[in-house]
Amino acid sequence: MQPRLLFLPFAKDYTTLNNNLTHTRILLTDIIVDAIKKRLTFEPTADQEHAIVAIARLVTSEKFCPTLIVNGFAGTGKTSLMRATCDGLQMCGMEMVLMAPTGRAAKVLANTTGRKVQTIHRTIFRQHSSTDSQNFDIGYNNHTHTLFIVDEGSLIGNDMSINNNGPSWGEGRLLSDLIRYVFSADDNRLIIIGDPDQLPPIGQIEAPALSPDYLRDLGLTVGRCWLREVVRQQNEGLIVRNATAIRQEIDSIEGRLPILKGAECGEVEIISGENLMEKIEGAYNTYGTSNTMVVTRSNKQATRISMALRTQVMYVEEVITRGDLLMVMRNNYMWTSKTKDIDFIANGDIVEVVSVGRHISVYDLNFVEASVRLIENGGVDIDCYILTDMLTADMPNFKSSAEIFDNLQKGVEADYGHTSNARKRIEEMRKDVFLNALQARYAYATTCHKAQGGQWKAVFVDASLIGTTETTATTKETLRWLYTAMTRATEKLYVVNYMPNMQKSEDI
Repeated sequence: MQPRLLFLPFAKDYTTLNNNLTHTRILLTDIIVDAIKKRLTFEPTADQEHAIVAIARLVTSEKFCPTLIVNGFAGTGKTSLMRATCDGLQMCGMEMVLMAPTGRAAKVLANTTGRKVQTIHRTIFRQHSSTDSQNFDIGYNNHTHTLFIVDEGSLIGNDMSINNNGPSWGEGRLLSDLIRYVFSADDNRLIIIGDPDQLPPIGQIEAPALSPDYLRDLGLTVGRCWLREVVRQQNEGLIVRNATAIRQEIDSIEGRLPILKGAECGEVEIISGENLMEKIEGAYNTYGTSNTMVVTRSNKQATRISMALRTQVMYVEEVITRGDLLMVMRNNYMWTSKTKDIDFIANGDIVEVVSVGRHISVYDLNFVEASVRLIENGGVDIDCYILTDMLTADMPNFKSSAEIFDNLQKGVEADYGHTSNARKRIEEMRKDVFLNALQARYAYATTCHKAQGGQWKAVFVDASLIGTTETTATTKETLRWLYTAMTRATEKLYVVNYMPNMQKSEDI
């Protein structure tokens, strides 16, 4: 729908005084620029100044489906700029909706802006009907004359999502569904923020949400601005400086791994795999378990590290215990059905085990009744079943993921085989507590894709295979991986077994 020229509350007064709408738009743009700059606590860089002007022009744009991409590298002031933008536009009476692709990314944006932020899925999708809780349609957008701000655009894909066993979401293309939702209501604007050198969505070479050409092909009027100058100095100075050195090699001819500056002191420390457990224990004592994360190359490696931490650092022998942190691996819609404002537990959400009850064995699988705290949803506690076999899936001497899914599916189908009506059988199965048990893994270590969008005070980056014959250190993908992983840390970065352009044999 074609937006009107101006929609700020005070715009009517200006259009009354000025019949020249172009002149009016220039006046309002200047007012918005001034409002945003007043909310900054520092003098903006040239890049930030340009971005502020671009945002103001977007707000007063008369173009069709006006959209702005804000590309910013680590440490260039994206967070400060967005906080000032939200505060400044609020002063001007602007309505805003803030979103992020994951629960953790939404929490980070909420903490930095002081505003309500939800995931894209929770914002734009609604259940198809009360009897079809597995299918979600694009919801009705009742936000008109509103600026939509979406962070972590590098995570937003647009490949058709195919999941025969899981729910369907809109048309199956998240970026297209997001755009359709935003511009289905009158006079809206869209800002997409992201770092183009971070990892793109799984299976894609580049992030489509950060590509002007891609968005134009979807029918949008697109502008773009860049934040290139690194300005972050306090606390994260060395972290950002070293991450920037990695990033600068991504598009270079050599693509070499640089020597990290300031290592062995301050915010950045290179350690060996032999010292990993000792260093993590120290980080737990200093920063807390929930503020410490290990970023590694694969789910199997993450599980192996998490299991080792539980036994060697936490001295836990039980497969699950009170205080355990778990990362949800599959969207779950059953246990929050009676919880206000929480439609489902999302893939990637981190939960804390509050209590552990009865252990149950069925279908040759193990479950436990438990209460978990939804850390990224206001600390709400819910009662649920947890499929504990999934915590150790694919590890030696434990069941594989394929075996777990096969046992669960066949067992539940056999239990409901007596129901002849297919529709009724499906409806009954969807209410089954075992089929709907929470599927999660330990959240002490994770892959870079799952960590993306999140931040922790202390982060351990597993660089074990980088630079060896098992992986090519000079590829763009590997450098992107390392850059993305390193920028998850806010106070302390440990890089494990990092040896630039050398052969290494150690592995954590």
